[in-house]
Amino acid sequence: MPGKTQTKKQRKTELIAPEVQEETNLSKYFSTKQITALLEDWQSGRVQEICYDGGARSGKTYLIVKAIVSRAWLSPGSRHLIARYRLNHLRISVWRQTLLPCLKDMGFVRGRDYELNETEFLIQFSNGAEIYAAGLDDSDRVEKIMGTEFNTIFLNEATQLSFATYQKMKTRLSHVREGLTNKMVVDCNPRNRFHWIYRYFVLRQDPETGEALIRNRLERIARRHWTPLDNPFVPEEYKEMLSELSGVERDRLYLGEWVDTEGLVYASFETAIVEPFAIPKTWDCAGAVDFGYTNPFVFLWLYFDKSNETWYIADEYYVREKTVRAHCEELKKNRKPNLFIVSDHDAEDRATMAECGFPTIAADKDVSTGIQAVLKLLFSTKGVKLRIFRSCVHIIEELSIYSWEPVKEGKNPKETPVKYLDHALDALRYFALRIVGNKNRIITKELEKMKEEKQRKSKSLSDIRSERLSKMGIDPGLYLGKP
Repeated sequence: MPGKTQTKKQRKTELIAPEVQEETNLSKYFSTKQITALLEDWQSGRVQEICYDGGARSGKTYLIVKAIVSRAWLSPGSRHLIARYRLNHLRISVWRQTLLPCLKDMGFVRGRDYELNETEFLIQFSNGAEIYAAGLDDSDRVEKIMGTEFNTIFLNEATQLSFATYQKMKTRLSHVREGLTNKMVVDCNPRNRFHWIYRYFVLRQDPETGEALIRNRLERIARRHWTPLDNPFVPEEYKEMLSELSGVERDRLYLGEWVDTEGLVYASFETAIVEPFAIPKTWDCAGAVDFGYTNPFVFLWLYFDKSNETWYIADEYYVREKTVRAHCEELKKNRKPNLFIVSDHDAEDRATMAECGFPTIAADKDVSTGIQAVLKLLFSTKGVKLRIFRSCVHIIEELSIYSWEPVKEGKNPKETPVKYLDHALDALRYFALRIVGNKNRIITKELEKMKEEKQRKSKSLSDIRSERLSKMGIDPGLYLGKP
């Protein structure tokens, strides 16, 4: 790549290699598959969304960063964003280990070709182009991002993010530079096949509706699958080490397959997913609520089949930025639960729901026991169990992302899940503890009906006689010898 003694014009000629240079020259720096990706994905004026998924050290992140640096250098005044859920993870894995080494490899010199702001995680090129790096785990940083327009947005390890976040970020892809096609890019190590990335980029479905993407959208999407074997610069001994892994880790990190990751809180949850069917009107219904405004307000409908002791999450309501009263008007369009509605503790929101005809029960919010209760219901084969309609895409998306906090080096693992995209799962925890908690039992009938049945079942022989004597006009007390 360009050396320090080259002029800016000479460096530009070298950096434009993916567009004009012969493939034989590109092969010095890229594998055949990487060259194809550069030519077909990055130089195409049609492709707007790119997904690179696959195993560890397959070269996908480095290739993306190199393409972004080239786009910045070739388009004066352009703006580009590299983001990840946690800023600290981005700083270590992408900023220090990929972006800064990439600039050096490509012959850029700090102070001459670009300036570096380590505090703001900003690179400013001499042509006015900028590359920002940001974490999405801080509301202030996200607000700053949402006030800026970009030509490229790259979401690293996008399996940690929701489809809603992906769509929200895509709205900032509106900066205009002549001759530059704006691109939304994600990369990841695969997770399970219910994740939105798999559904969107592999199955080519709308993750929220399950419907096939329209043809116009399909023509603008590129997806490539990578393995360590696609990276010619990875040592053979490292590839051999990955090949010797076993189980899920080998499938994900070496083969790059979409399977459950061991970090998921509800690993193998897909075994509880069932195809939707018509719910009988005779089945009892319960509800579960998690309040939110900026975050979604969630309402789950759960129906109980007494014949096999199974609860079914058959419907969900998952909407942001409306008042509780407005949500209740929408909830009225669906069946009202006849058993109970368990909810978060917000007193004002619960009062509003009660005024609208949805009285609630305050939930037990203990996270640890709640997770255990959900696990028990999801994976039970006998007794009370839980199944989820495939059409409930939001809770399935949350299940596919919800993970334990990563273990820090030298410290004991904490059984604490990452507090992200867990709104429907919070509502599910409230319900699960209501069902399997020590102080609660499954209620499958209205309270008044239960009282009536209890009274009928608890009548003694003398009670029955008394009723009959009363109907005959005889004082039961006198007849039975009572004072």
